[in-house]
Amino acid sequence: MTSTGKIFFLLLFFAGLMSSSRCLSTTGKQVNSNGVEEQKGPGNSLVSTYKQSCGQCHIPYPPDFLPSGSWEKLLGSTEKHFGESLDIDQKDKDIIATYLKENGAESSKSRISQKIMQSLDGKTPLRLTEIPYIIKKHRKYSPDVLKRKSIGSLAQCNACHQSADKWKF
Repeated sequence: MTSTGKIFFLLLFFAGLMSSSRCLSTTGKQVNSNGVEEQKGPGNSLVSTYKQSCGQCHIPYPPDFLPSGSWEKLLGSTEKHFGESLDIDQKDKDIIATYLKENGAESSKSRISQKIMQSLDGKTPLRLTEIPYIIKKHRKYSPDVLKRKSIGSLAQCNACHQSADKWKF
């Protein structure tokens, strides 16, 4: 191999390493290391609107942790969102609904989403804490641990998963 060929090979190799955490899915969207499809460029408003709006009160959960039917129910009644009224304007609500519907668990190719969907047996839970797969993965922790002030509940993913805000669990 010529020195030019070697340099070209090394450039390709390093470019592959640098992009290994993201790849293009068959839909043309970027897929992160968890298999979650992400919009890039101008379409990134979907992700940012979701994270900014929902992140005001709690960690914005990965869209592929619930099926789209669950997300639809959660956004359907903004006055009854776990006893709180959601203060989201209709434009942002529509953006969030589109993003969550398109990226729900049944649309994802990630192993976690596939296991979540298998565990649901056709149900559409409103809480992550109702998902059999999530419950099973955390069964080794006693309820007393989860009730600690520093944790609060199984819904506070970021209490134990330090990269939960980046959707890395």
